[in-house]
Amino acid sequence: MMGANRSLLGLIRGLREYAVECVVLCPKKGDFTEALEAENIKYLVAPFTNWVYTKVSPNYYLFPLRILQNYIVLPRFVKQVAALNIDLIYTNSSVTAVGAYLAHRLEKKHIWHIREFVRTHYKTSYVFGRKNFVKWMNRSAAVVSISQALIDGVLLDVSSPKYLIYNGVMSREEMKQLNASPPPSPSRNEFGTGFQRGRFSASQKTLGERISPSGRGQGGGLAPTFTFLNVGLIHPMKQQMQALKAFHLLTEKYDNIRLIFVGKGRRIYTEKMRQFCKKNNLENKVQILGYVPNPSEIYAQSDALLMCSLHEGMGRVTAEAMAYGLPVIGLRSGATPELVQHGENGLIYEGDERNLMSQMEYLISHPNEALKMGQQGHKMALSKFTTERYVEEVWHVISAT
Repeated sequence: MMGANRSLLGLIRGLREYAVECVVLCPKKGDFTEALEAENIKYLVAPFTNWVYTKVSPNYYLFPLRILQNYIVLPRFVKQVAALNIDLIYTNSSVTAVGAYLAHRLEKKHIWHIREFVRTHYKTSYVFGRKNFVKWMNRSAAVVSISQALIDGVLLDVSSPKYLIYNGVMSREEMKQLNASPPPSPSRNEFGTGFQRGRFSASQKTLGERISPSGRGQGGGLAPTFTFLNVGLIHPMKQQMQALKAFHLLTEKYDNIRLIFVGKGRRIYTEKMRQFCKKNNLENKVQILGYVPNPSEIYAQSDALLMCSLHEGMGRVTAEAMAYGLPVIGLRSGATPELVQHGENGLIYEGDERNLMSQMEYLISHPNEALKMGQQGHKMALSKFTTERYVEEVWHVISAT
C-alpha cells in the first residue's frame, strides 16, 4: 500500500475519535480496499481516472478517452454520493480531481490534501494546464500541504486557505515503545568502526535469512555489519541507482556493509539495478526485496536510511526512519532538507554518488555521532510525525471550514 493511502487510512481511523464517519471513493479494488474492509470502513468503487498525464506513458494516446470517462460516469457518482448525505468531501491527492468535481456539483465544501510535486517529481502535467489546476484549488474551502516546500513550490498562487500538516506515521505510544530501551554503545568491527544493532525490539525471524549479512568474522560468527536502507517506489526519480553507485564506491574501502531496497515499481529500472549488482559483484551485499507489507523488521535491523529522491513532497519513509531512531542521509531536494537537519538528525548531500558516498562513510566512521543523530530524529518524530498530532490538526481544518 502506497504512502498516501497509508496516511489516509491512519487519518480515517483517528477521525473516529472525533465522531467523524468516512466513506471512501476508490477507483478499483485492491490492497487498500482490503485494508478498509479490515477496519470496517465504508467505501464505494467507481472507475474514475487521474487528471494528470505523462507523454512517456505507452498509453498516452488513450488519455483523452480516460478523461472523457470521468465526465461520463460523474452523474452516477453524484447520485451515489448525494444518497450518503455527506457534509464534506476530502480529496487525498492532487493527481485526482473527482472529489472537487463532486463537491462543485453537490455544492459541498471541499478540502484538498496536496502530497506531491506532480510536474517535477514524476514529469507529469495536469490536464487543461496549470491555470485550470489553480482554478479548482481556489474553489476548495481549504488546502492541506504535507510540507512547506510544496506550499512554496506548488501552491504559491493558490488563494484558498493553506495549512501545513506533516504526515503522521504511527502513534505516540508505538514510537515510545520503539525506543523503550537505551541503545547499546557502538562496537568496533572488522573494519574498525560500526554499529551494534538490535536497538529496538522486533521479531526478526520472518526476514532474517533474506536480509542476513553474508560476511563472517573469525571463529565462524557473524561479523558486525553496517546496513543502509532505501524504502520506496522503484523509480528513476527516486534515484535508487545513485544509492547503488555510492554503495559500490564504498565497498572499495569497506567490506562488511550492505544495502537493502524495499519497494516495487518500474520493472526495467529494477532490472537495471539487478544488472548493476551482478556486473559489480554486489549480489551478496545488496538485497532488492520488492514490496514488503510491514517493513518494521527491516527498519529495526538497519543503521541508516538513504533518501535520494528528487523533489520529494515530504518523505513518509524519512519520518518512519526517524521514528525507528535511524539517521537519514537525504538529498538537498524537495522537502527532504525540511525534515533532515544536517548534523542534527541526519546528513544532507548535494550532487552525485560521490557526495552521497562521503556522507555514508561519515556515519560508518562516526558511530557515536550516528547514534546521536538517530536519537534526535526519534525526538523529532515524537513531536511532529505522530498520528495523534496529524489527526488533531486535520480535524481543526475540517471544523474550521
